[in-house]
Amino acid sequence: TALSDIPWAHSSNIILIIDAIKVKDCDEEQIARLYDLLNKTNLRMMLDNVEDARVSLLFELPVYYLRIDGDYYIDRTPAQTSLLSFYASFTKNAKIHLSCKNINELSQVAFINKYSKRIEGDAVMSARLSVNDIQSSLRKK
Repeated sequence: TALSDIPWAHSSNIILIIDAIKVKDCDEEQIARLYDLLNKTNLRMMLDNVEDARVSLLFELPVYYLRIDGDYYIDRTPAQTSLLSFYASFTKNAKIHLSCKNINELSQVAFINKYSKRIEGDAVMSARLSVNDIQSSLRKK
C-alpha cells in the first residue's frame, strides 16, 4: 500500500521526518517522488540531522520543520554558535519551524532557548513530568 493511499496520511497533523543524511545523496527523480508524495497527501516535512548534510537541502526541499541536534552544539564553540545562529535566522525568515532534540541538561535549555522555542529531551521532559506530578498531587488534596 502506498502512503498516499492511507486515509490518515492526508492529515496536516502528521509530520514526515526525513533524515538529511539519507536524502542528501538522492537524485532528481527521488526528490521529485518526495514532492509528489507531499503533494498527494497533506503531510508536513521535518528535515532532521541537518548538521551532517549540506545546507542546500533547505532550498531544495519543502521543509516545514527543521530539527537540529543539541548534542552537536554541546561545546558551544564559536563555529557551532554561528551555525546555530544561521539556522535560527534562516528558519525565521523562511517561516520554517525550528526544533531542537537531545536537550538533556538545564544549561542546554537556556542556551538553545535563545534560538528555538521547540525543544525535546530529558531536561524538558523531566520538568514537564515534575509539573504534572505537582498538579496531580494538588488534585488529590
